[in-house]
Amino acid sequence: MSRLVVSGLTKIYGNFAAAKDVSFEVGEGELVSLLGPSGCGKTTTLRMIAGFITPTRGSVTIGEDDVTRIAPWSRNTGMVFQNYALFPHMTVAQNVAFGLEMRRIGGAEVRERVQSALQMVRLDHLADRYPRNISGGQQQRVALARAVAIRPRVLLLDEPLSNLDAKLREQVRIEIRTLQQELKLTTIMVTHDQDEALTMSDRLILMEGGVVQQIGTPRELYNRPRSRFVADFVGQSSFIEGEVVAPGQFRSIQGALLSCPERDASGATLNTGKATLAIRPEAIRLGPAAETAPPGHAGKVEFVSYLGSRIDVHVRLATGEAVISTLRDLAEPLSVGDPCHVSWADASVTAFTA
Repeated sequence: MSRLVVSGLTKIYGNFAAAKDVSFEVGEGELVSLLGPSGCGKTTTLRMIAGFITPTRGSVTIGEDDVTRIAPWSRNTGMVFQNYALFPHMTVAQNVAFGLEMRRIGGAEVRERVQSALQMVRLDHLADRYPRNISGGQQQRVALARAVAIRPRVLLLDEPLSNLDAKLREQVRIEIRTLQQELKLTTIMVTHDQDEALTMSDRLILMEGGVVQQIGTPRELYNRPRSRFVADFVGQSSFIEGEVVAPGQFRSIQGALLSCPERDASGATLNTGKATLAIRPEAIRLGPAAETAPPGHAGKVEFVSYLGSRIDVHVRLATGEAVISTLRDLAEPLSVGDPCHVSWADASVTAFTA
């Protein structure tokens, strides 16, 4: 177990920078997720940490050791790949033992570590099976057992749950997080799935265009996004475009006059000029159309998504703005075309400048 420090990590291919000046630290026993859309640079960053890609510049330090130019097999990192990368001609136990044998560890210790690793992932009863004879979720856990069996200083997870169905993904992510916490493994995980990142991570590193956009706890990124990109990618938001016309006053492009914060998301004074307001869906309240007293706006339901534990209601305000409200319960379900009254607290609004 070791602290990981990434400093100014950059990878340039011709005129294209896949990752630009990426810097962060992962504390001992911490799980940090590299999150972002496809092509944002998160996998390139992970592979530079693993040693599979040589950085153009920057450094990777594990514990007290600069491993930037060290071969992957000499870094003592455990890697779980997206496709598991199990050897089909080897049994489960042989797959888990492979990394240990490559490190020239003695037979008795290999057997002990394989048994221990398989017990951790609750697959010791399948030690003699071949990958083709076990489920996708079990294969994923074999790959995890193989990675932890070598007792890595840092565990690297590359989209580890992307090949699993939704129900199994939820179960396995709990298992991975539980095991990571029990072993106190310093871990970096790459994912594009925000639910995965929010539920499993101590901190998130959100990337876009090869650049780190924001680093923080899941709660910090959700409640205090520093940019429109962060507010849009982490969770869901309704965005209203327009301009600040006076301190605390905002006029949308469609002409609605709304209250706005006096400071933007960065904490700077929100001066007059173009801006965007963002409101989380759980902060938007819906009521009967008869509730016309301010504060609030008349609206009409455009779409209703029933998602089991919640209902997302898409509403078009009378002035033209589109907003989404997340409701936990509707005694009288709204239908498309129904008029309604829309309101939100001023404190729930975040402002972003151009």
